[in-house]
Amino acid sequence: MSSDPLEKNVGDLIRHGALPLDESRSARARDRFLDGIAAPPERTSWKIAAAAAAVLVVVTMVWSARKPPVITRPIPDAAPAGPVDLVGNGGDQNLKGMLRRTDDRLRFEGRSPLPDGLVLRVRVERLEIQEQDRVLRTEVCKSFPVTVTVRQGSIAFDWPQQNPGKVRLRVDASEDLQDRELSKQLREKGIPAKELQWTFEYCAWDEKLLSLLGPQLEEVKGLAENVRDLVGRVSQGCEPQAAFEAQKKTLIKEAEKLQAKAQGMAATGLFPEASRRIAYTAGDLAQAMTIFTWKEDKFDGARSYYTNGEKSKTHRAEPFEFAALRKYLDEAVVVGGREFGLWITQEFGRTGPRPLLAETVKPYERRPGLADVAERLMKLVHEFHGVDLQKLDQDLRRIP
Repeated sequence: MSSDPLEKNVGDLIRHGALPLDESRSARARDRFLDGIAAPPERTSWKIAAAAAAVLVVVTMVWSARKPPVITRPIPDAAPAGPVDLVGNGGDQNLKGMLRRTDDRLRFEGRSPLPDGLVLRVRVERLEIQEQDRVLRTEVCKSFPVTVTVRQGSIAFDWPQQNPGKVRLRVDASEDLQDRELSKQLREKGIPAKELQWTFEYCAWDEKLLSLLGPQLEEVKGLAENVRDLVGRVSQGCEPQAAFEAQKKTLIKEAEKLQAKAQGMAATGLFPEASRRIAYTAGDLAQAMTIFTWKEDKFDGARSYYTNGEKSKTHRAEPFEFAALRKYLDEAVVVGGREFGLWITQEFGRTGPRPLLAETVKPYERRPGLADVAERLMKLVHEFHGVDLQKLDQDLRRIP
């Protein structure tokens, strides 16, 4: 190895940069170093700065020659969400069940000690709020049958359902479904027919429900206001006749569009009864506009040959009047508030008292349909809330 200090320093510098030492690199480094110290003696500080700069250049060159590291460990994808067990009740020692949600499907899994080959008839029912005699009742809105067979002590089947809501399963193992051997086994076990019938009920929703209630209540209110605005424009624009006829098709199309939107909300949203009322009202308006009549250019209501010259009826069998449509829309907003409150009580039944229940109600406590019950709803945050739940449920279901 050379004893020249300059050669040694240059070599150390290059070895520190992890590059092999050769004649060309040594020469380049020597030239840069000599250029840095060739300044006049009185510029010592400048010499030091130049030497430091030369070192920086070499180090930069060394690091730029290196290849970036290659990641060889695969980056895992986000794990897909698994099935969610839903809260429910029902069954006995002969049939126990569990309902799970996976994406947009529900899956029922049952376990039974009854003989393999036993045929079970299932009626799956989706429940929702429907008005009857000004009372909001929980009724079946959709249902379908399923037949399953016990295999190795278990049954399972699934179906699509996106909407949050209550689900009821009615199950029976009637003798007429079984073959002779199975019927004989059941008789030998002494199992009466009434013990071969089961009912399960589940809350088919999860924690996301509360975050959806407020925004959808606003949608219902906004849609009712849109229909009300259209009612106002039609009532003010139906005279003279020529002016109305000029825009008749456009107005009917607008009413039908609002009707379709409300029907969609009734089918997929959280406030089905309120949305249906809005849809019916928009439909009343669209239909009535096709048979508007005038006398001496004065609006004379919706009449036709099919109504025997009398005013046509609304979906409530009342004479068509613009004031009646406005009343229906006001009631729809109230019903939406009631449905909101019923969701809160159902969520209380599913999970028990939580501060989040009061936080969900608070922004809407003065809304129609909620104002008279909001205080009691917001007390459901404590275990000992002092609220008569049966009375609260009755009040929520009654349309004022």
